[in-house]
Amino acid sequence: MRHRAPCVMIAAMATSASRPTLREGSAVHNLPLPLTSLVGRGRELERVGETLRRTRLVSITGPGGVGKTRLALELAQRQVPRRPDGVWLVDLALGTEAPDVPAEVARALGLQSNRRTEPTEALRRYLRDRDLLIVLDNCEHIVDACAELATSVLESCAAVRIMATSRESLGVNGETVWRLAPLGSEDAYRQRRADDRPAVRTARLPAACDRARRRARRGDVAGGDPAEPRRRRGRARRP
Repeated sequence: MRHRAPCVMIAAMATSASRPTLREGSAVHNLPLPLTSLVGRGRELERVGETLRRTRLVSITGPGGVGKTRLALELAQRQVPRRPDGVWLVDLALGTEAPDVPAEVARALGLQSNRRTEPTEALRRYLRDRDLLIVLDNCEHIVDACAELATSVLESCAAVRIMATSRESLGVNGETVWRLAPLGSEDAYRQRRADDRPAVRTARLPAACDRARRRARRGDVAGGDPAEPRRRRGRARRP
């Protein structure tokens, strides 16, 4: 039996504390830009994406490190053109204490409320006439609170969809659970290679800058006189 989370009030929140909002055409979202391509998940992208179009609550479950968040972010990115009121990531792994789920959702949405308003009710009022997707990421340590919020929002906001990532399902009515299996050895190797490439390029950048500065000091930069370094060396050897 689930216990109701204690009632807490949403304090006034500055939108700058949340992830920056990005605009793509007429759609808005706060999704991070992917640094690498997603490898070996074509089947899951297609099938979970189709499930998300047919149902309003999809949970991606699996062990830690299997790639739940990466898959969810790719799915969420594909939903941006379909959701007039945006796609909003709520990272519930932030901080050292268990997060207040309604307050974190409100923060992601840039919603401000006075202290007299019950947080879940404030969210319901705000979301009632909106068509958007909320991504609840890393729900496993606060499953009950996430389940309570999802139930309350979905029962009163007909156009809202929720996608959750967790090591276990939320266990609420209407939930569709997709159990994510680990990548095969070949795909896992390709994903590690893809993940490593930006870091390698970044690590090489300072060295490349140092080489460019040394070339500039010598005078053998593009557009310069290629004979100038030889003339300087010749002058240095003269008695």
